Amino acid sequence: MGGRQFWFRTDGTYRTYRTYRTYGTYKVGGVLSLGGKVMGTAFVWRGEFGLVIRGGWRFSRQAMLNWLFRRKTDGWEEAFARLRAPKTRRGLDLDIWAVRRHLGHSPLAFAELPVDVGAYRAWMTRADYGRFHPGYYAENIAEKSLEHFVATQLLDLQPGGVYLDVASQNGVAAEVYGRLYGVETLIQDISFPAGIHGREIGGDAGNLPLPNDSVDVMALHCSFEHFEGESDMAFIREAGRVLRPGGRCAIVPLYLFQHRLYLTNPLLSVPAGVRFDRGIVVHASREWGNRHGRFYSVRQFLRRVWANRGPLEVQIFEVPNAAEVSPTCYLRFAALLSKGVKKD
Repeated sequence: MGGRQFWFRTDGTYRTYRTYRTYGTYKVGGVLSLGGKVMGTAFVWRGEFGLVIRGGWRFSRQAMLNWLFRRKTDGWEEAFARLRAPKTRRGLDLDIWAVRRHLGHSPLAFAELPVDVGAYRAWMTRADYGRFHPGYYAENIAEKSLEHFVATQLLDLQPGGVYLDVASQNGVAAEVYGRLYGVETLIQDISFPAGIHGREIGGDAGNLPLPNDSVDVMALHCSFEHFEGESDMAFIREAGRVLRPGGRCAIVPLYLFQHRLYLTNPLLSVPAGVRFDRGIVVHASREWGNRHGRFYSVRQFLRRVWANRGPLEVQIFEVPNAAEVSPTCYLRFAALLSKGVKKD
């Protein structure tokens, strides 16, 4: 049965093509494109045009038009104009070969960490996010669960050990690790009330209210890049203090790039007065949902992390096959910080 397929342009106009096929009450067309980017599948239901995004969201034609026009009036352009230079709207294109080359010429230990997809899927069954955390990270549970799985591969979680989830906020890794591995869990975030309140620790991750040598393992899941100013360096020093001899800390993912840069949404960073180091290009993205993202060059990582490692050994791992888990997975690098056992 004939129908219409809508192709929206960024100015809010659209063209139509009669390319629908009918599935029950739905007349489904091909893909819908916005500014040259595939957005989803167009459909008509009960006479109303709509859009199905890959994640399952549905929009009516009017809602989509409202969104298109909002893009012009939401203040993003004004915020971008106020963002300090140097800056760009250009997207990020990782040169993996350049990063590998830079790692190979550095003193960092570097190895591949391929994902055993079968083991990951078995682990997902045990973790059972759908039952214990319904709706968690619904837009990309594959990526978030892969981060959790890779962290477990690096940390060697043991029953009775103390696990600290750093920059936890609304994360669920601590619950999953406690249930699957029997670790005692603590969660830390700057948004929590300052101090220790049961298993919650509030305050700066670079100034933890914990004794020396008090934590066996810790992890940061998609959070280290958000540490602003010198807080990334402060946390590395603090990890060296609070980890017990033989302890480990996993950073998953670690955002490495061929050159140093920041990523921000100026709608969030400009009103908040976020400071970015001079001379480093700030990449602005409307789709980025955070005010601060630090992408390290290998040289910058050496200066900020390696130089502050203290008693920690630092290893970098490349996850070369994350896309085999799901095309939506973007995990590429992870870091493992290990504290050596004291010698008599």
